[in-house]
Amino acid sequence: MAKSQLARKELLKELIESNQIKEPILYSEHHEGDGQALFEAASRLRYEGIIISKRIDAPYRSERAEAWQKIKAVQKGRFPVVGFIRDPTGVAALYLGKQEGKQLIYMGKVGTGWSRTTSRKIRDALDTVVSPKSRLSKQLKKPKVLGLSRSSLLKLSIAT
Repeated sequence: MAKSQLARKELLKELIESNQIKEPILYSEHHEGDGQALFEAASRLRYEGIIISKRIDAPYRSERAEAWQKIKAVQKGRFPVVGFIRDPTGVAALYLGKQEGKQLIYMGKVGTGWSRTTSRKIRDALDTVVSPKSRLSKQLKKPKVLGLSRSSLLKLSIAT
């Protein structure tokens, strides 16, 4: 018999507690209520969104189904691209920076959300400004990341 999402969560919680399992496993409590209010609160806190929500009566399915939802909050910002990782057809990830006073610091990376065509265009533009040394104030220890020259930092508008 297929158990509901809520029943499976309760079993998982019991398993974690009875075995005193600690990090890196974290249990997320079930929340019911005004989904719109929860989403707005997540957006105000600049969270990525509500990553997984599922109908509580839905049985387990190994594939994607309408019972699962990933609701993203669009956050926008302008960050200089300070490095990237190549893939065979374009870029696998962009490394972003942020100017803080006189320092250019690493902010994070983005690796999804663009088409193959856009990925190729980004790669073509970035290949022209590759530098042997990153211009970040504090160097990243990521061997696959190609740095960009400061004078040629590209600015892309990234919406998450």
